[in-house]
This record gives sequence, C-alpha cells and structure tokens, in this order.
Amino acid sequence: MSDGNKILFVPFYHKEDRNFIREIESGLNGNYTVCEESEICVEEKRLLFARATACISMRFHGIAFSLYYGIPCEAICYAPKSKELMREYNLEKYCLELGISSKSCFFREFDLKDEELNMVYQMLWEEKCKENFQNASKLLKSKGEEGALLLLNTIT
Repeated sequence: MSDGNKILFVPFYHKEDRNFIREIESGLNGNYTVCEESEICVEEKRLLFARATACISMRFHGIAFSLYYGIPCEAICYAPKSKELMREYNLEKYCLELGISSKSCFFREFDLKDEELNMVYQMLWEEKCKENFQNASKLLKSKGEEGALLLLNTIT
C-alpha cells in the first residue's frame, strides 16, 4: 500500500476468509476494499483478476484466475492442488507452503516465514515474473482449447 497499490480482498470461502481478513484489517493503514461474498458472484470475482497488477492468494480459485489472466501471483499453498497447478506451469518459485492441519493437506502444521513471503512478493514486481505468468496463461488457455476439442470429439 505504501507503493500506491490498493488492496482488494476477495473471499472465496467466506466464513474462514472473512475471519482472516478481520484479523489483519486493524493493521492496515490505507486504501483497501473487501468484496463481501453477498455482493459479488464468482464470475465477477474472476473478472476482478483481469484488472489486477499482482495477487497474493491462498485459495485455488484465486491462483487459477491469476494464471488465466497472466497476473503475477504469490501462491500461499495450504493444499497440494495449488502447488501442483503452479508447478505444472513452472511457477513453483512463486509458491509458499502453509501447513494448516496435521490431519489434511500437507499433514503437518507450520507457518509461513516472513523473509520468504517478502522475497516472493518482491519478485512479483519484476518484469520477468509478468512474462512468466503471461506465458503460463497462454499455455493454460491452449490446453483448455485442446481439452474442449477432445471432449467434443469424444461425445460426437
């Protein structure tokens, strides 16, 4: 925010996400907006990512929407599916693991390291990062088109 960026919180799993946002709101001294889930549908959420400069997301849909639009994303991965999506497009250096439960996901509890969080965040602003995500977006869309054709050929 000190660099003139506006923070937009986009909850996907509202109760838990909103509780998390409440925990950090008091530490924010600047311009930010929370898109309440009752005010915006998932299709509109997706479109918000098209206008973003960068994204920090721990939700699979936030990471996927960033990839779709080629928007640099710091992926906080609490589940293997998010990490695997980023790895598939050679973007794993923008991932950080977060262990939320010893009973699921990575099957152990561990927190983020501030220095790693800040290091990945700084990388989001590098020109090479934008290029990496734009290339991933092209690949993702190409695979989607191939999959759609395969599906059509299979059912017809």
